[in-house]
Amino acid sequence: MIYKKNQNGTETELKEISFEEAFPLAGTGALVFDSPIEEMNFYKEVLKKYPPAPVDDSKKESKYSDMLPFLDDEDLHEIVLSIVNEEENSKYKDLDFEELFPYLNEEDSDFLFAKGISSPNLKINPADIAPFVSEKALTAFVDEYLKGNYQDVDVNDLYPFMKSSDIKRLFMYFLEQKKENEENGEE
Repeated sequence: MIYKKNQNGTETELKEISFEEAFPLAGTGALVFDSPIEEMNFYKEVLKKYPPAPVDDSKKESKYSDMLPFLDDEDLHEIVLSIVNEEENSKYKDLDFEELFPYLNEEDSDFLFAKGISSPNLKINPADIAPFVSEKALTAFVDEYLKGNYQDVDVNDLYPFMKSSDIKRLFMYFLEQKKENEENGEE
């Protein structure tokens, strides 16, 4: 038998319902069954009537992503150089950079990060590669940011990857900026 839970004040009452009445309530948590077998049979029927949507194959990882962990540092470095040099006929131009980042060594990650923040046409989002760069590279970025460079980079996205002392320097910088703006009558 199938029951529907009804809340009556502080108590829950169970009302027996038909299979057809239970169908629209499938998966809502409002149904109670006499046995696990009955529940399993009910959901088998639900799945027959409403099969799950097919998986969209276009959202699967690319075929080359399974190979990336097996490329050695020299091969990965060749890909990085091709990206950085923006070779128009590059055999790597269709590569999804985000798939590549986890497999790069720290030097190549730092190099791509530096090129990404200084060359917006590379289309490397600094926040995407930030988890893979060294603290030294992030500190160098903060140094430049505090000098007024790379102001178009959304520094907020980089905080999770920075060390506390760099965040503190940025905090002090923004406080000083705010103070200067208030003194100049700007908001």
